[in-house]
Amino acid sequence: MTEGLQGIIVAEQGRVRPQEIPVRASRSVLLSPLGTLSSLAEKLQMESVWTSEQLRSDRTAHETERTADAEKRERERHDSHALDQPEDAPKIIVGLKIKVLTSMQEPVNEDSSELRFYKQWLPAEVSEIADGTQKRANKAGNKIKAPVGSCFLVYDDGLTEWTRLREDQFNTMPIGSWRLDLGEMERDAGAASSG
Repeated sequence: MTEGLQGIIVAEQGRVRPQEIPVRASRSVLLSPLGTLSSLAEKLQMESVWTSEQLRSDRTAHETERTADAEKRERERHDSHALDQPEDAPKIIVGLKIKVLTSMQEPVNEDSSELRFYKQWLPAEVSEIADGTQKRANKAGNKIKAPVGSCFLVYDDGLTEWTRLREDQFNTMPIGSWRLDLGEMERDAGAASSG
């Protein structure tokens, strides 16, 4: 026998078997529920420093403050042009002047191969809306049909592309989102009214 086992036998020699039958006992005690009309609840209400009207008005004030803070954060998240946009996406028509959120890249400095990536709204005009008869080039350069509803955009820098302007991406922040070019629309409206 090992020394550890011998030590256990020596330690157990003086112990005797218990005479009582073991009884299972719950580890937790069930407390009576604290109802709103119980004497304890009434006592707590009497000792309260605030009345229920004060608590209600404080809660309303706090909710109003939280709503105002959330609206402020939402306004700060968007630039001023985003706030001026209509709530719902406009109908896409040929000649509509828009801005498309595009991923841009440029070197960090002149003699560096490291690139800096950023998002920028680029102005474009809807030149054509596909009805299923238009052709576009795919990545391999082959001519394929442009999907119905996709738009042929002509950017201000001369680049062109077929893309789908989705209603759920109007005035949002993912790449490919779009919004109205409000400045260009104001200039066109001014030119039409003066002409």
